[in-house]
Amino acid sequence: MRSFDADCALQLDGVIRRVMGERLLTPDEVMGGYASPAAMRADDGWPLLADTLGRVLFVLHPCSVTEDYIGADRSLRYQAMFPCLRPDRMGEDYATFILDNNPAAAAERYAAGVRELNLMVRTRADDYPDFSDDRYAASDRSGAQIVTTDFPPRDVRQNEHTWDFDGFTVRLRG
Repeated sequence: MRSFDADCALQLDGVIRRVMGERLLTPDEVMGGYASPAAMRADDGWPLLADTLGRVLFVLHPCSVTEDYIGADRSLRYQAMFPCLRPDRMGEDYATFILDNNPAAAAERYAAGVRELNLMVRTRADDYPDFSDDRYAASDRSGAQIVTTDFPPRDVRQNEHTWDFDGFTVRLRG
């Protein structure tokens, strides 16, 4: 079995482009005429959600390959995936997506300036296998645009978690 390396990531780029075709939303398209992701973020140049409906983007989770993937094209112009970085790397010119799995810490960073950097933040609403209403509430306060969970639905919980933003509603049902 071959391990996932930078060459595999670049091959995956080709597969993503071929399979997704025009539905793929690439870093190059998101950046448009900006010189870098940092310039795009500074000018609040992210595309509007309404302009991206029906499109798909891929985020490369931080892993041993992320740095090599970024190194293949620091401009991200030729990448199919958006590299996701850890919070200590959010100042990089090529930063777009940040992974912050601790929603309480993400909320502190949000209050301390992540919002001004105009980054997309992903956090977790659970710490599988532990479910906590407090953690769900913290993920809601975190400022993260992407909140994920690995918590499987259960019949024993009948509650529903709902987030409303800009006319859209996301519901997680137990």
